[in-house]
Amino acid sequence: MKRTIIPVFVCILISVFLLLSGCASKENQRKKELETMIQESNEALNNQDVEKYANYLTDDFLWIIASSPTPISRDDFIAMLQHLVEGENFHFQEQIMIPGNDFGFFDVCSHVTKNPTTGIMYRVFHADIIEFAGLQMRVMMTFGDGAVGSVALGLIEPPLPAPPLPGQRAWLDVETKPTKMKLPEVQKESQDRWNSHDLTSLATMIHQDARILISPLYDEIGREAFIAWMEVMFHAFPDLRLESTRTIDLGDGWAVSEVKMTGTNQGPYLGNPATGKPFSLTAAYLGRYNSDGLMTNLKLYFDSMTIMNDLGLEPVTVVAQM
Repeated sequence: MKRTIIPVFVCILISVFLLLSGCASKENQRKKELETMIQESNEALNNQDVEKYANYLTDDFLWIIASSPTPISRDDFIAMLQHLVEGENFHFQEQIMIPGNDFGFFDVCSHVTKNPTTGIMYRVFHADIIEFAGLQMRVMMTFGDGAVGSVALGLIEPPLPAPPLPGQRAWLDVETKPTKMKLPEVQKESQDRWNSHDLTSLATMIHQDARILISPLYDEIGREAFIAWMEVMFHAFPDLRLESTRTIDLGDGWAVSEVKMTGTNQGPYLGNPATGKPFSLTAAYLGRYNSDGLMTNLKLYFDSMTIMNDLGLEPVTVVAQM
């Protein structure tokens, strides 16, 4: 009996190994094909060949702007691109994350353009979650900040609290505690700790050298500045929370969650007294974790103008220097 069982067991192990190897090989092949397709589509865009770029979109392609309730059709999206690339010195770039399935994430998608009135060059960047169908893009969901252009041109002050500087607020002094969690559980854990408003607990799962982007309006900051910024936001919105609607494992420790961010303004915000009004928006929560389950990177992409509009506030206009 043993002589029969052992060979059968070995055959089963070999079959499972070959099956998994085959799946991994297919994913790697699809990853390469999608990366090539994206590179070609970007080249077409930067060569102002919108007609060629359109070939990489399915006929039922939809562009969804996270801050807008109305999806944009393929034809309208192409028309918008045609108008955009006509600007002098237009250049588009992005960091591509494609795990090899039907999803991808474009991080720090940016284009450099020129204000036609002043001639000032400026860069605008955002992030996209992409759904693929074959070797075409079927859905593009964009997460950006509607104030980026106006802030870059010096027209308004950033309509979002700036990360506190050392000396402005007391820094938390806590040691990290490895969670030993893997994706997607560790991504959910970080969001659960955000929702608990226990900043000490949240800080313990963030690596000491973590780099964090709280908004396209500001540069990356470190762990202590991020926790201090969160304290400011929790004071303004005591019920501030995230609710994940989907999480995509992007590989290499990265994951992106589409989240609903909500809160009620019960404290001072950007120098304004509490309005008592709620806000609600859709955001991208991009995290990266190491083998200890510690967060090494976090990027938040959301529209600060949605918060301002929901609260009935106006951004501060920059007074021109004479």
